[in-house]
Amino acid sequence: MRWRLTGNIVALLTLGAIPAFAAAEDVDEINAIIRSLAPIIGQAEASPALTIEGTPNRPAVEIQPVPPTAQQPAVSVRVIEVQTPQISIVIAPERSIELEVYFEKNSAQLSGTSTATLELVAKALESTELRNSRFLIAGHTDASGTADYNRALSQRRSDAVRDHILRNFPVEPERLIAHGFGEDWLKTPESPYAAVNRRVEIILIVGGY
Repeated sequence: MRWRLTGNIVALLTLGAIPAFAAAEDVDEINAIIRSLAPIIGQAEASPALTIEGTPNRPAVEIQPVPPTAQQPAVSVRVIEVQTPQISIVIAPERSIELEVYFEKNSAQLSGTSTATLELVAKALESTELRNSRFLIAGHTDASGTADYNRALSQRRSDAVRDHILRNFPVEPERLIAHGFGEDWLKTPESPYAAVNRRVEIILIVGGY
């Protein structure tokens, strides 16, 4: 399930324990984040398995069968292996949210609107459903500028999101990994310079070392 964080979210049933300081009007949005990021029942952290050749704009896609438990059938989860400078991780791209996090042009300074969005994300990360999971903060740019510049800019922006969450909320640093992909994961490859390509995602990590 993919979900984009906006101001208009339909009402959802409350999931588990949401921090008590969450305002009533924020509960629906926090629950929507939880639903989009929570591990699938029967899914467990694992190393990557079969690899299918990737495309120039995306890394290789892997299929990881998850062994069944006594209560649940086996679950197959589409995963992608990502090599960051610090760690090799495996992410589940369907368990993600795309944030409306805004920056000035060529800047990694968060706007006031963005900090309000990240407050909802941080509260979701403290929930019962997510508190034991790790997440990749993925920064993306459009294709304007050089590839090296775009990769560095997206890294600064993903770092800014991670730093803001860790500085203002009780989230353990090891749970959040920031990585800038630059223009490698264009949302609209047919329109490489479109603003929609300039985005930040939070994606569930399901394995790695």
